[in-house]
Amino acid sequence: MGYSGSRDWTLTRTEITTKALQKIGIIGIADTPSANQLTYGAALQNQILKSWQAPPYGARLWTNVWTPIDITATDNSECIGSDTLNYTCILSHTSVTGTNKPITGTVWQKFWYQAGSAGAAWSNGASYTCAGDYDIATGILWIDQVFYRSENYADIQLKQISMEEYFQLMSKITFGTPTSFAIDKQLTPHLYLYPIPDADSNYDDSIHYRGKYLLQDMDNAADNADLPVTWLYAFINALAYELSFVYHIGDREKARLKEEAVATLTAAIQGDTEGPIGIRMYPVL
Repeated sequence: MGYSGSRDWTLTRTEITTKALQKIGIIGIADTPSANQLTYGAALQNQILKSWQAPPYGARLWTNVWTPIDITATDNSECIGSDTLNYTCILSHTSVTGTNKPITGTVWQKFWYQAGSAGAAWSNGASYTCAGDYDIATGILWIDQVFYRSENYADIQLKQISMEEYFQLMSKITFGTPTSFAIDKQLTPHLYLYPIPDADSNYDDSIHYRGKYLLQDMDNAADNADLPVTWLYAFINALAYELSFVYHIGDREKARLKEEAVATLTAAIQGDTEGPIGIRMYPVL
């Protein structure tokens, strides 16, 4: 008997809802859920995934993503101010007349620093960039590590500082090789580097960060759960338990479903978290 040579089995959002409904006996093994059942099942699946990522459930799920940023692709923009002097961008932004034009804008000092030699005429509605700050994808929980890679592939680990420490820096407008970074966790998170990379001299340098993100939503019927496949059985059981309230399953059967949901989620958590010192986390349902 041969092996398949495949290890890519998983389940889609529709298949997960189907299996959960079959488990509680609402549809038969060969039946297909209705459109309303699939819509409601999808909402519950996303709700369960969100709840598993926060206390008190104890799952602590996330996705690790390593993201590189090419510094040469995000140059320090320059422009000519209304005083005919050259200004270098120190905060990426879209220009707005009356707000951030050098000298005449009401808050221009937040965006520009009098330096440089290659500026062109300032333009309203233009996208100006700084090599020292970047928007980060939404849904980030925290960043593990950041390193700076020079053009000769020498990697320098950057120290993380808090936004409070960043604001306490005596001079944030310093250009050179970055040594530290700060994260501002807004709706769209922002990464600040200090010092600001001098993009004109760092021809092939890059920043690399490894972040932990919330699990991806299951927006479409063919989406897979952003979970290890070893968690899918627990996911189906949790969905079946939640659906038991909608279909008024008897108390005894509901208790059995809860017990199975807790047991399989506990097994999944322990399988992923038990280490050399025996750390374990337990779910609360």
